[in-house]
Amino acid sequence: MSEAAVEQLAKIISDPRPGSGNNGQSPFRRPAIQFRLHLDEGWFSLILVAIVVYSTIWSIQVAGWVNHLTILSWTTILGLILGVVAAKQSRLPRYIIHPIAILIALLLAFWQTSGAFYDASAIGLLHGIALVSRHPGRRQR
Repeated sequence: MSEAAVEQLAKIISDPRPGSGNNGQSPFRRPAIQFRLHLDEGWFSLILVAIVVYSTIWSIQVAGWVNHLTILSWTTILGLILGVVAAKQSRLPRYIIHPIAILIALLLAFWQTSGAFYDASAIGLLHGIALVSRHPGRRQR
C-alpha cells in the first residue's frame, strides 16, 4: 500500500464516531423510521420455516378435504411476513405486539372463511358457527 493510503486508513480508524465527543450533539440524526432488511438469525432460517409450514399447507391442499383451500397459501405467506415484521419491530413491547398479532390473525381467518364459504357474509359465518356448536354431530350443507 502507498503511504497516503495507509495514512487515510489510519485517519478513518482513529476518528471518533459522530456524536461521541460533540457534547451530545450529533451531526447526523437517526431517521424516525428505519427500514432494515436484515435478519440476525439469517434468511436461511426463515426459508426453512417457510418450507416446513408450506409442506403442511400443501399436504392439506392435496388431500382436498374442503373447497377453497387456495386461501391457505395466501394467508400463510401473509402470516409469515407479518410474523417476521412483528418479531423484528422494536417500537412496541412484545406483551403488546403478541395480542395484536393474534387479533389480526383471527380477523384474517374470519374474513377469509366468510368470503370463501358464506359469500363474504360475516353474519352467515356466525350463524353457521352457532348452528354447528348447538348440534355438533350434524354437518351443515
